[in-house]
Amino acid sequence: MTVRDVTRAVISLVEKGAAHVLMPISARKQLNDLPDDVLTKVTLFYYSDPRDALIKGLAE
Repeated sequence: MTVRDVTRAVISLVEKGAAHVLMPISARKQLNDLPDDVLTKVTLFYYSDPRDALIKGLAE
């Protein structure tokens, strides 16, 4: 996924009402391009592997 795709995906999720987004840690740098107004509306959770994603996804 490109930087633009990751940014668009998060913006779209926030527009649809998402308050929490689970993303791979490898996308962290790509998310630096998110606008400030989007970052204030969402909490980003990062995971390192599928097991970590499952645990964090179930916790929220």
